[in-house]
Amino acid sequence: MEFELAEAGLAVEEAPVERPARRGVLRRRVEPAQFLAIFGVSYLFYQIIGGFAGGLDLFTGGITAAITAAVLSQVSFKRDFRPLRSAKHLLRFLVYAPYLLWEITKANVSIAYVVLHPSLPIDPELVEFDGAVWGDLPVTTLANSITLTPGTLTVDVTRDQFLIHTLTKSSRDDLLDGGLERAVRFVFYGRSAMRIPSPADRAGPDEEVPADD
Repeated sequence: MEFELAEAGLAVEEAPVERPARRGVLRRRVEPAQFLAIFGVSYLFYQIIGGFAGGLDLFTGGITAAITAAVLSQVSFKRDFRPLRSAKHLLRFLVYAPYLLWEITKANVSIAYVVLHPSLPIDPELVEFDGAVWGDLPVTTLANSITLTPGTLTVDVTRDQFLIHTLTKSSRDDLLDGGLERAVRFVFYGRSAMRIPSPADRAGPDEEVPADD
């Protein structure tokens, strides 16, 4: 292209591409609470997988958890770790887990009926809606919960905009009714956030982000 332009009598100038490298510190100081949180979760997970065998597992679990905490404690928290807030989230999640299992069970029964029905009454459709959840972890939790529920599959998520494949009208109605979304809001934002209207009822304007209580 440079040759062709020169042949046409046009001057060619190359733009400067060199620029000074910006050097910054990628590491940040690790708070003891962050390290201990990752260590505790990793150690508990190791023991659950090992069946709480004791003895050698207690020792090797401690070493594994310490290595995991040393590697991940700098990248596992996007904001300061607050033990009280995390404890609230954990307790709420323990309430959320049985609810999610119940929703999965109901959806399994519904899909089994559809599959076994002679006429196979499916009505596949893509549904797009703006979720009333904010932040990586709440959005990921809602997206995975939707996928775990038979009849709905999270196809794409952009910030808080969800694209969901629904297999039947009933699964679509349940999705837009917002039960899972309300439950996820309860886990991360508290009971007050559950009062936000469902995806089917919400209008266009953005809702106010609820405070984390």
